[in-house]
Amino acid sequence: MKLKRLLASILALTMMFSMMSFSVSAENTVSVWDGTIDRTWYDANPTADSYTITTAAQFAGIADICNTVASNTGVHPFKGQTIYLGVDINLNGNNFSPIGDASVDHRYFYGSFDGQGHTISNIKIESGSAKYVGLFGKTGNPSYNQTFENVTLENVTVLADGAQFVGGLIGRADKSIVTNVNVIGEIKISGDRFVGGVLGHSYAQISDCSVEASGTINANTWQAVL
Repeated sequence: MKLKRLLASILALTMMFSMMSFSVSAENTVSVWDGTIDRTWYDANPTADSYTITTAAQFAGIADICNTVASNTGVHPFKGQTIYLGVDINLNGNNFSPIGDASVDHRYFYGSFDGQGHTISNIKIESGSAKYVGLFGKTGNPSYNQTFENVTLENVTVLADGAQFVGGLIGRADKSIVTNVNVIGEIKISGDRFVGGVLGHSYAQISDCSVEASGTINANTWQAVL
């Protein structure tokens, strides 16, 4: 009887440690971007309150959704919706289009973004746009109460030498709330004016954000401090 109890205890402990190992590996999952785009998660239910991104291709899909909105239609991509990041994203040095195309009205990101403590790494954006360049180009209408929070950006290259409003996370943030955003690793961010590590230009409420990286942030005029 004692032997049976001992074996049962060992089995229970083994199962517990197996579950713990699985949980840790799931939390540390990294999705590496191969340059493809997946927007099926959105097209299947475009009116959902929120979406959880679980692959790098899905993350690239956010940009595709915003940047392909027809002009002057009154459509505001992701208005009232929240994007949650469910994994770490490695953009793998592939050129990434900013989320929100400033060349056309309404092609901004109008939702909120919560990285849930995850990291987006190896970001590379080379843009010929005249303004609004970053992982998110520009936030939407100031009345939408957008939030951007809980994400780390690691190894960031944003090259937009002729552009104004250039940042690692957001080119221009209008009356948004930006919280717990950190930039680490190597950075190279450049633009004409209003250039920063996290935000290029902002009327946002900012808290617990930092740039602790080596590299350069260059602007011809009006370089941001964050």
